[in-house]
Amino acid sequence: MEEEDEERESKNPKSSGSVRQYNRSKAPRLRWTPDLHMCFARAVERLGGQDR
Repeated sequence: MEEEDEERESKNPKSSGSVRQYNRSKAPRLRWTPDLHMCFARAVERLGGQDR
């Protein structure tokens, strides 16, 4: 009977404790604006482009 319980727990990640609890950050969320996108695109280009 114990082997069946252990096998069932190994198939269910919630019962095995392998799922971390969500911890909300205290920092405000970042808003992806057109200006921020332009800064990001320029930084990517300075680092060699998207295919590098």
